[in-house]
Amino acid sequence: MGEAFKADQLGSFLRPMSVKLARAAHAEGRISAEALAEAEDEAILDLIERQRAIGIDVYSDGEVRRSGFQNDLMESVDGYVQTDTPAPRVWYGSGDQPVAQGNSVVVGAKLQQRRRLTEAQVSFLRAHTPGAYKMTLPSANQFPALGFQPGVTDRFYASRSELLQEIAGIIKSEVTALADEGTPYIQIDAPRYSYFVDPKWR
Repeated sequence: MGEAFKADQLGSFLRPMSVKLARAAHAEGRISAEALAEAEDEAILDLIERQRAIGIDVYSDGEVRRSGFQNDLMESVDGYVQTDTPAPRVWYGSGDQPVAQGNSVVVGAKLQQRRRLTEAQVSFLRAHTPGAYKMTLPSANQFPALGFQPGVTDRFYASRSELLQEIAGIIKSEVTALADEGTPYIQIDAPRYSYFVDPKWR
């Protein structure tokens, strides 16, 4: 008797070169937003067919429309700002010395949601998949670590915890909307539970 193996995918796939080129052309003003969306549509349809051929039965759009897996939230709200003095963070890589880094986009106003996070993505996926599909969302608890800058953010949110509660509410609303629409699977990406073993992050 053959063994049964459960297979799944992370949800995001490498961007096809056609999408990378279209995104660069759109950023430079050489193609319209509609032309970029057409390139994304074509890439997603190809990814759906590849998943079908492989035998994966819960489909993802590969997050092809996103510039980054966190950016659905950041691009759906007003309140993020560029900063010339990013909050310092330290990266411990393979070298002998830690490297100081900073996040140049931080929360600099009360967050105001302008649109849903995934409405356009999930409607296309629902219309074109031959079976069950999933929509991925970023976890709320990664945003305060990256987007809270003392002296900037704390004028609007007194603490990282307060900012976390605001963002958790936005994510929760999107989960509710997806569930109400009948989305079969909702995946929360990068919950960062491992952070809680590090006293600095706790």
